Amino acid sequence: MEGEVLPALARSEATQVAGSEPSPARESEQVLEHPAETRARKRGRPRRTAPREWSQDVLDLCERLANHIATNDPDGKKPTYGERWLNACRLLIEKDGRTPEQVAKAIDWCQNDEFWRANILSMPTLREKYRTLQQQAQRGRGVRRATSNPPPAVVVPGMNSLYGASAPGLTRPGAN
Repeated sequence: MEGEVLPALARSEATQVAGSEPSPARESEQVLEHPAETRARKRGRPRRTAPREWSQDVLDLCERLANHIATNDPDGKKPTYGERWLNACRLLIEKDGRTPEQVAKAIDWCQNDEFWRANILSMPTLREKYRTLQQQAQRGRGVRRATSNPPPAVVVPGMNSLYGASAPGLTRPGAN
């Protein structure tokens, strides 16, 4: 009989420290919160309870980018966007000082460019690369499209010694 009492007593002591009450966190499930909410709470900022009201310009620009991406996707899959996209677009307009027309032009330009359409797949990326896109568009690079004709070969006189006699169209000086 003593063998039955001691294991039960040992279990109760293991779960409860001497003189303390069981913690409520152990008895009930812990509620996990998002790490960003934890950081905000620790910094003394209140958690946002109501969803933000987004301007129609922000909604239209996010929809425009999502439609372009869906058009360029071979599967035709339209990306879903949420608060991250909307906030990046809002910051692009409000903090970075871009007009909705400028952002719309940047969306159109980058989604028509062969290189950038593969790299700009979200509004946060568009905001991050906006200045680079703007500079390339202003430089007059135009839109890069795949070409079937390779660029012409450049022949530089005096460089044939690097290629030897086997290079087409090049001869060594005095080899005639």
